[in-house]
Amino acid sequence: MIHFHMPPLASRVPRPATPPREPHTLDFRQSRWGHSLETSGTASQDGQLRGHLWSTPRPTVGDYLAWRAAHGDVVAEVMTVELCRDPSDMAFFTACVIWRQAEGLPLPAGVTL
Repeated sequence: MIHFHMPPLASRVPRPATPPREPHTLDFRQSRWGHSLETSGTASQDGQLRGHLWSTPRPTVGDYLAWRAAHGDVVAEVMTVELCRDPSDMAFFTACVIWRQAEGLPLPAGVTL
């Protein structure tokens, strides 16, 4: 006869959710092998754009992406991320442009370049 040991009730209670982490800024102003970003066209009227990137670490929703465009540096907040399996460091994203260097405004709070 097999006896199963049940753990105490306290160890079966679900753990509280992990608090959300602070957003990171992934800087693509200098592309290199395994760390680059490409956007699909230009941003729409509301500032949203799609693109794909290769990076480790990969972005999560709420992170910031920074890259160099013809008119200067651009920063966008990640809205969606679709991770790829092969290659594992690739992801498709939707982001909303929140800052353009050409506009001459200060960087938004939380963005570090």
